[in-house]
Amino acid sequence: QSALYCRSLWFTLQVILMKKVNNRRRDHIRSLWDKLERQSNAPRLVTGLVKLEWQEFASAIDHADLTEIGTYLDLLHSGKVMVLHNAYSEEDCDRIVKSCIDWTTRESESFSPTVDGAPDFYQSVDIAQASKSFYSFQRIQKQFYLYRWNNDPYELFPVADKTWSRFKIMSGWSADEFCTNKPSDGVVDRLHIHHYPRGLGEQELHADPPARQKFIQGFNLTTLGKDYYSGGLYFIQGNSARLYVDEHLTKGDGYIAYPTVIHGVEKIDCQSAPDWGMSRGRWFMGFYSMDSDLSKNKNRGWPEKL
Repeated sequence: QSALYCRSLWFTLQVILMKKVNNRRRDHIRSLWDKLERQSNAPRLVTGLVKLEWQEFASAIDHADLTEIGTYLDLLHSGKVMVLHNAYSEEDCDRIVKSCIDWTTRESESFSPTVDGAPDFYQSVDIAQASKSFYSFQRIQKQFYLYRWNNDPYELFPVADKTWSRFKIMSGWSADEFCTNKPSDGVVDRLHIHHYPRGLGEQELHADPPARQKFIQGFNLTTLGKDYYSGGLYFIQGNSARLYVDEHLTKGDGYIAYPTVIHGVEKIDCQSAPDWGMSRGRWFMGFYSMDSDLSKNKNRGWPEKL
């Protein structure tokens, strides 16, 4: 009984200590973001690209390496794109894509605003549809949207949370922030998986608000030069030239950048005939802690013109 009590006490002390470490890390990151955003304007143009192994990035967050975390925040607020190599295995990426393709064989396309009880849904969106819906800027893609309050039939949230939880910490939140929220709470998590079809898929130049997520984030589930041959994610540089990111990524790699840096997706394989087939093209996964359609003051992205 004494040994059991000691183990229980040790566990309780460990939980208390870990909570203190996490709170200190959260408060420090928030203060860093506040200082950066007060000292200089939000970047609109990309200033370069930095490459890092995912494990190195994740280790700095997990071990509360505040010096290294501060370096990452400085890079992002200065307009750098950070490429994160080897975040997901090829098997993870293939499973995500196959899950979405399977979904299309079981259910029809639909759309739902983000309100209490909203179902997961997928739909093909072209420019005409985007201009008539809830979207802030134009895109052509097949998009798959999933919420935490549904039953996650393909078990994709545990895969996403391997990286998403770290990104939340880097934005000054706890790792599980918003996870139990519903739309009437204001902010909810939504998992995005997009297919940009060959000869069609693209996204208008735009920027996003840094209100809640301090950086945009995404992972390529396919590889340029194998699954598609031109186009993809780009950022605008000071001379209005494009910094193409997909050429630095392979399947399972990701990227992060400050949200106000202007970016878009150049048409995928623009010389190819339009093809909505999902076995080829560009597949992408991204995470958003977003204002629901029940929020009174929604933060939304906006189109940009050069």
